[in-house]
Amino acid sequence: MKNIADKTERKTLKKLQDLINSRSIKPSEAWGCFSNPKSVHAFKKYTVNFTDEEIKSLNELREKVKKILKQKISKRCAYCKRAMGQHGMSWNIEHIRCKSKHPKMTFALNNLTYACLDCNLVKNNAVDNKANYIFDIIDPNSKGFRYGENIGFLQLSTDSIHVLKYKPMSKAGNKTYEKLKFRELEHIELLCSLNDTIGSLCDRIDERLPRLASSDDTLELAEFLQNMKFRLI
Repeated sequence: MKNIADKTERKTLKKLQDLINSRSIKPSEAWGCFSNPKSVHAFKKYTVNFTDEEIKSLNELREKVKKILKQKISKRCAYCKRAMGQHGMSWNIEHIRCKSKHPKMTFALNNLTYACLDCNLVKNNAVDNKANYIFDIIDPNSKGFRYGENIGFLQLSTDSIHVLKYKPMSKAGNKTYEKLKFRELEHIELLCSLNDTIGSLCDRIDERLPRLASSDDTLELAEFLQNMKFRLI
């Protein structure tokens, strides 16, 4: 982010990164400060205070980041390629390599993308929070990356049916299909289009997921609801 930040924004960003490096706050707590800056953030080990100027700088920098990321992914989830704003999805900035395992990449622009809540929540459990951390799925920001060389993607909709189909084309594509549960995405999309009752239930779950997933206190509940959705198939 430093490359797109002005002097004040870089100074405020450095303040957060220094707190991560000194282990005064966790990367997730620092990201919470960036995502929703306010004058006081009280955490278990440390309280972070921001001036009005620092709050303004974080808000302005965040808007720059969001604009760049949205343009880069053409308003589609970087992993599953479903259109953002559909399927009850909200825009979620995603750390490609998780910030808890790579704290120095918490504010690295080349480690950020946009992902739908389905991919974000599944990746949280299947990749990011594994004790034996192995990053072997696609990296949408890697040099020379082409989605179609890793995963073939087909989406077909009529007034009565919606078909979503993926075809892994590489080793990383296969791991993405497996770990991010693309088979379940294929099945639930088709089933929701054929069964109004199941479709309505999934819509209700998707409407609640953004709010639940936005807080560490309710993240576990968000993951539970999403798992319940996938089990409908």
